[in-house]
Amino acid sequence: MNSKHKKIVFGSLCATVALAGVGATLAVSCRKDQTQVDTSKLQSYWTAPKEDSQQGFLQAYSRFANDGKRAYILPGFNQSWYLEPAIKDGKFNKDSIALVLDAFYNEKNLAELYQGADRVASVYFKVDEAAFLAGIALAYMLNSNQATFATDNKLTWAGYVGLNAQNTTNFMAGMVLGVHWANENLKDKQIEQAGSTEKKAWINVEEVQADKSQVGGFDADNGNAKVLIKSFVDKKVDAIMAVAGPQTALVINEVSNTEQPIAIIGVDTPQELSDVNRVTNKFNNSNVTGDKTRSIRFSVTKNLDVATKMILENALKGAQLDANAKPGQGINPNDKFKLGVNTVGGVADGVVGISKDGQDYLIKAYNTAKSKNLTTYNEVTAELANDELFKTLNMQPNVSNLATNEEKSEIAGNLKAEFKYDPKTHGGTVYKPADQGKLWYYPVLESKYISSTASTKFKENWEKAKEENDKKKLIGLITSFSGVTVNDKSFSQTTYNGIVEFFKGQGISIPTISK
Repeated sequence: MNSKHKKIVFGSLCATVALAGVGATLAVSCRKDQTQVDTSKLQSYWTAPKEDSQQGFLQAYSRFANDGKRAYILPGFNQSWYLEPAIKDGKFNKDSIALVLDAFYNEKNLAELYQGADRVASVYFKVDEAAFLAGIALAYMLNSNQATFATDNKLTWAGYVGLNAQNTTNFMAGMVLGVHWANENLKDKQIEQAGSTEKKAWINVEEVQADKSQVGGFDADNGNAKVLIKSFVDKKVDAIMAVAGPQTALVINEVSNTEQPIAIIGVDTPQELSDVNRVTNKFNNSNVTGDKTRSIRFSVTKNLDVATKMILENALKGAQLDANAKPGQGINPNDKFKLGVNTVGGVADGVVGISKDGQDYLIKAYNTAKSKNLTTYNEVTAELANDELFKTLNMQPNVSNLATNEEKSEIAGNLKAEFKYDPKTHGGTVYKPADQGKLWYYPVLESKYISSTASTKFKENWEKAKEENDKKKLIGLITSFSGVTVNDKSFSQTTYNGIVEFFKGQGISIPTISK
């Protein structure tokens, strides 16, 4: 760097070199602000941007650099928006690494973003696979509790997204496919009813739609969502899944005002464990699994904690990439969850799945369908990985005979006159929304290299930190929006738990978040 861009400041006890650019401040001696980091306090391990802007995130990066952080954990779909220009413009600490969770870094493979990408690892969560499992579990839950849900001799579910996007619509596509699997594989079975030895014939579970499948946003008080949810309740659906962040609370509010028991399926994190899962008396006299006083039965989850721990462990090893790695190319599977890689993580990787109560239903459904006696969730998911219907989730959509793609911005095709969708022909990541004459589908993403090498910066910084307290200062989390706290019982908290587990694996304890 040119000397005119440097400013040297001397003090009686410390000397600090501040490189030009908000995010490039490097502590090279006994910096006062770094010595004030109290690693016994939770607030020392996270920060939030003061505003949702490039400047807000640059300031957060700078605070972390000054505090001695050298691994920035960044959960949230928007984190790449701010990280990419920061690294490109030299405003992200050059001794630090970044973990982007729920988004890709340099997804368009721009050459201008190659430099510094060796210090970035990102993960896209293949939620359609998890939703497939949830569809099977949901269908079995409804069928094994017919006294609760099938009082009209029908079983139905409904769902919607805040906006039609790859990481929302794929929840719906996976759920539809999972319910379809259950209907096909259990249609001739007698289903043991929960809480008794009685068995009843399988009832096909059907999707119910209203006038739309997206509500125009993810805001917590969305008017369109309120209207749509009420229409689902009026149609007497048995289960609802809202892929719209905080709008799960709107579903719970509406369900609370009806006498019928409606199961809610959570998304992203185990929402059944969160404060949003308000008390209800709808399931008190039922035999459903889990807390009968709450509305959310189980959730489709992104396991950000697992992804965080795996990436940090690889970074600590200084794990390197395949010798033939090139930006934009597909990866050697052994290079998943490493620096320099955009990883697509699925069920087999343990980074997506369904929460505990849903797992119980999935195991029972699979054993009933296949006349098996498997006992664990992992055994079932391992077998389902080879299922022909599940495999369609890795097929690129082939919908030319179904729709004409005239809305490129949405990847939404206009349906042809006759809609006869077959996932084994057209691919599993296809969803027919309520929106008249449309078809939603997205390309299946693949893990790609974003660099030809993986940085060893974190390994070097860890080895330089001889004292346990200095190692604790190396890692921190930046929330995806201003005003979000680390104990949000959602993305931030789940991610932070991964940091806790990483340190635990190194024999180090840091503050935990009380449940």
